[in-house]
Amino acid sequence: QVFTLLAHFNGPRFLGAAIDSVRAHTLTSWEMILVDDASTDASLTIAREASAGDGRIRVLAQSVNRGPAAARNRALEDARGEWIAIFDSDDVMAPERLARLLERARAHGARIVADNQLICSADLTPERRFLSPRNARAVETADIALFIQSSRLYSSYPDLGFLKPMFHASLLDQTGARYMETLRVGEDFHFMLRLLAGGEQVSIDPRPLYFYRKHSASISHRLGGETISRMIAADDAFAQSAVLAACARQALGRRIEGLKTWAAY
Repeated sequence: QVFTLLAHFNGPRFLGAAIDSVRAHTLTSWEMILVDDASTDASLTIAREASAGDGRIRVLAQSVNRGPAAARNRALEDARGEWIAIFDSDDVMAPERLARLLERARAHGARIVADNQLICSADLTPERRFLSPRNARAVETADIALFIQSSRLYSSYPDLGFLKPMFHASLLDQTGARYMETLRVGEDFHFMLRLLAGGEQVSIDPRPLYFYRKHSASISHRLGGETISRMIAADDAFAQSAVLAACARQALGRRIEGLKTWAAY
């Protein structure tokens, strides 16, 4: 069984389509946990109406806005499936996505899988693939060193931290991984670092089964000075606490230096 986790705050325009795309899946053994992070608009009402009558969907409401990391951590506490899939509430998924990711995990003996993304406009008009065919071949299997390398300034690879993983639930207990609640941007990257730190690799399907909706309210593009400072602090803390091979530690050092350059600029 796959648990799909959604964290949501404001922006009801795309929420119904996101929920509908999960309900349309060819895989039927799924459940969804949607955590509304104290939205101040009609989001919570829309979420409850869209999920009405479907016992596979649970809507949880935060009383105070604490950010996407805290909302996802609350969803992780309630997830009971064998596999957990991360999903953003303004995006949509192809109907076969979860089934394809499960097939890949079993075929490759992987406990973390992800897929390519189709970058779309706000109305879901396709613009480009996140991973070009060449890049998709180069990163079909990524360890922690490659994952970090892809995220640093001037990397030759697209930032793999933008991909939405599906992972085996046993990794939560094994690694103790949770989202860093001090981060409101880059929390997905640090969560994946913790999943990969024990030697796991992520197997990446080159097919674009995840449709990333690009619009003006996307928080991943809001990188002010305070945001970058928190990312640097999180990287420093991870560097001090994690046991890393030399290549991964070097990549992390270069990422930190790149963030410092970005902050200075």
